Amino acid sequence: MKKISDRFRKILRKVFYGIGASVISLILQACYGPMLETSVAYGPPNPNNPDDGKPYYTYIDGKVKAKGTEKPIWGIQVSVEGIAPSEGIRRTNMKGEFLFLVPVQDEYILKFEDIDGPANDGLFKQQTKTFNKEFINNNTILISMEEDIETVEE
Repeated sequence: MKKISDRFRKILRKVFYGIGASVISLILQACYGPMLETSVAYGPPNPNNPDDGKPYYTYIDGKVKAKGTEKPIWGIQVSVEGIAPSEGIRRTNMKGEFLFLVPVQDEYILKFEDIDGPANDGLFKQQTKTFNKEFINNNTILISMEEDIETVEE
């Protein structure tokens, strides 16, 4: 009788281990499953909207370099006009790159400012550029910033 109950416990233990492992793998798959790097948020269907099914967020990515030397400039503040500061202001990283996830608009006005002065290997002139949504969706923005000679000489 003891052999039967021991064998039954072993079988039950293996069943529960199998069920537990399956549940854990399903939870992990649901939380950390395949995520696309270029995923874009989509809105709920709206029968009154002719743009139904279009993304309502898009990525703006780019790189800022020094004009002439082509070296990346870190610490440049990049802002998108008309977007809340929490979503619309970034600083370039050590490679001069920036990335935004912003609501879709017809055009984007980006402002590039050197807010830390000469700390990032120079003092650079402020620039403002306008881009349409087709350009933003299909291209990486490349900006060449000129050094601000007048401010440096003063």
